[in-house]
Amino acid sequence: MHTYDRPRRYTVAVKVIDIFGNDTMTLVPVNVG
Repeated sequence: MHTYDRPRRYTVAVKVIDIFGNDTMTLVPVNVG
């Protein structure tokens, strides 16, 4: 779990690696506050 220091819009990088070693990454905007 991550906590943010102040309300604003952040971009979170999410990376997933499957059982075959293939990976994909996406950027997800997150509004905090």
